[in-house]
Amino acid sequence: LTPKSGSTQWKRLLMKASGNENWKLRHGQKIHDPHYSGLNNVNRYELEKVEKVWNDPSVFKIIVARSPMSRVLSAYLSTRRTARGQQNFKSLISSQASQDG
Repeated sequence: LTPKSGSTQWKRLLMKASGNENWKLRHGQKIHDPHYSGLNNVNRYELEKVEKVWNDPSVFKIIVARSPMSRVLSAYLSTRRTARGQQNFKSLISSQASQDG
């Protein structure tokens, strides 16, 4: 799952549904560790196996789409929690816009 797309919450939900008690862990990084989550991650497999899974109609698949602006805001707020003294959100957006074009 793509970072800042709600993947932590999706993984918690999948872990809880499968009976994995680690869904209660507070530290988000451990949720993304297959050792704790018990969830398989496609980047651990060879391309041929990934293609086989994606093309298998019996495998349930989901796509999570998120507004780009809410992703930027979420990423900004996430960094604000971990690093004090960051620029304000308006400055962040302005600097990104000037870098993009």
